[in-house]
Amino acid sequence: MKRRRRITVHARSNHALNLQPPAWVADVVAEVRAFAGVPSKRLLIMWRNGSGKLSSGHAKSSGEIVITAGSCEFDQGDILLHELAHWLLPRGTAHRMRFWRLYWRLVDHFGIDKGKCFASASYRSKAVVAYREIWS
Repeated sequence: MKRRRRITVHARSNHALNLQPPAWVADVVAEVRAFAGVPSKRLLIMWRNGSGKLSSGHAKSSGEIVITAGSCEFDQGDILLHELAHWLLPRGTAHRMRFWRLYWRLVDHFGIDKGKCFASASYRSKAVVAYREIWS
């Protein structure tokens, strides 16, 4: 098994790696766990600061989510919900309709402005189809 290096600050970057997520993240995760009925599913969120406005993320099949947080707090939350939707679904679901239906239910559950979700990233056509399916 390859050992992972634990780095606090990358020498050639202002990006801090593996920071403690903001306090609100634990609240969102707890609510998502309750919403989905998965109180004990493994989850580790690794948070790091990005240099831009927008955030990005990646959900791994091992139960890890990596968030590179941009300066826009709304986008941080949107990306977190996006990655939590990946985490909740079986491996290989990717961006299929099942994923987008769950993502939009999470957005609705948290009362997030759906228009902002579309504006904050370039969503795929299946996201639009699922959105219209749910709210048309």
